[in-house]
Parts: sequence; structure tokens; C-alpha cells
Amino acid sequence: QDKLFILSTEEVKHYFGSNDMHKCQATSYAKASGATSAGCAWWLRTIGKYQNYASHIWQIGGVNDSGSCVNESDIGVRPAMWLDLSQ
Repeated sequence: QDKLFILSTEEVKHYFGSNDMHKCQATSYAKASGATSAGCAWWLRTIGKYQNYASHIWQIGGVNDSGSCVNESDIGVRPAMWLDLSQ
């Protein structure tokens, strides 16, 4: 229903073929906001191991199901959206 959202761990595992496909490079804006320049970790919407943790993708492309505390400032956001190409 949402027009813009964050992927879940299940969606990442389903739609991305490999850990290499999970990797991304931070934009200039993301770097200025604290993301690292050697690739970037990015949040997923799936709850992590603890109440205030969320899963994320590591800089090297793997999924961290246990997650990290949601106040981590060096993990980026990679929004997703569905497109209806039939129209």
C-alpha cells in the first residue's frame, strides 16, 4: 500500500540474487550525513534481535538479521517503490 518503503529481509533475499547485488555506494548527501565512503550499510524494516534493533545490510553485502541499534548514524536508507509498468 505504501508508495515508498524500506525492504524487509525476506524481500531482499527474494529479489536480490547475491550479496554482491546488496552492495551500494553512498551518495554525496549520505556521506555528508555520516555514511562511509567505502560502500554503505543500509537499513531493512525487519525487527532485529532486540526491541530497539533493526536488521540491515552490511557494507560487504551480507544481511545482518540480528541488526543494530536504530540510533546508529552510519547506516543509510535505501528506499524502494513498486512500479506498475503496464500503464
